Amino acid sequence: RKVSVFISEGCRVLQTQTTSDLNNTIARATRANVVFYSIDPRGLDSLGLTAADDLGGGDVGEFLAERRNRYFDSQDSLSALANDTGGKFFRNSNDLKRGLEGMLEENSAYYVLGFQPEEGKWDGKYHTLNPVSPVSSPSIPYEQRESGQIKRRAEP
Repeated sequence: RKVSVFISEGCRVLQTQTTSDLNNTIARATRANVVFYSIDPRGLDSLGLTAADDLGGGDVGEFLAERRNRYFDSQDSLSALANDTGGKFFRNSNDLKRGLEGMLEENSAYYVLGFQPEEGKWDGKYHTLNPVSPVSSPSIPYEQRESGQIKRRAEP
């Protein structure tokens, strides 16, 4: 298992090509067993008006709504990259140290479980995973990916 820390203010994933690139990156990372931890370095942001804002006579409500949309849309790519590879997305915090310490602790010890589908079920599709923890104690947390791709078996 490899861990990658990605620090970025994100990008808006609105175009088909950008979405395709993001999905390809996630698929490649998953196949290579790379887990992304995304960090938005902007920290806490009120998303309210500042002295530098120029409304140009426009509506304050519309201006603030567009600012919020741009801000949260920019975080979608960071969230998808982290969550879909098994990592976490650290946002809306001025304490980067806490996020990095959590990442290090999570990766100090872990188990990787795998499965092999029944013969004839190598269909190349994504399948929902629903593992059940053998430990019934809530004091022992576990995390999992939501889905996995079963690659087609190569012909002999």
